[in-house]
Amino acid sequence: MRHDPHFYGVRRIRAGDRDRSPAQSSHDPEDRRERWLPRGASHRGRRAEAHRLPKPEAGHFAKAQVEPGQGLWEFRLAADEGADLKPGAEIKVDVFQKGQLVDVAGVTKGKGYAGVIKRHNFSHQYFTHGNSLSHRAPGAIGQRQTPGRVFPGKRMAGHLGNERASTINLEILQRRPRAQRAADQRRGSGCGERPRDA
Repeated sequence: MRHDPHFYGVRRIRAGDRDRSPAQSSHDPEDRRERWLPRGASHRGRRAEAHRLPKPEAGHFAKAQVEPGQGLWEFRLAADEGADLKPGAEIKVDVFQKGQLVDVAGVTKGKGYAGVIKRHNFSHQYFTHGNSLSHRAPGAIGQRQTPGRVFPGKRMAGHLGNERASTINLEILQRRPRAQRAADQRRGSGCGERPRDA
């Protein structure tokens, strides 16, 4: 990345045509629990059909008189946020401000079954000096008769990626609410491959 303030690696976030809130969470001032705002979205021209949804989820959209979207996400709200949102309200990129720091959550790229070098950044063993067939092996995974077991959480080979992850403190560099498809330009990378819902 260049240090010139006019050149940044950015990623664009698009707001779909049906980014709407199917319901509004109730809030009691005496209740200290967190408030959540569910949001349904339809991106890239895709939408879910009501008869293919589970009955509780389909009823959730029908009660709010909102067309089912591709997915359903929830957002944590502060005490003074979301008071003006009603069921079926459209959520646009206007909620973001230039220079605002945001946290983006998504699903990372799935990389299948990976070894310890790729998955946990282990070092490889000798490629010469008599070492055979153990160049990328993890090495010892335990001790002796005591404790006589492998401790839970031991870093070993296994499935890598395709899990929820968050990238924090990404700066909003530009906002384009009047574009053909409203979008935000945010600095830095995000989770998952493109295009992917975040």
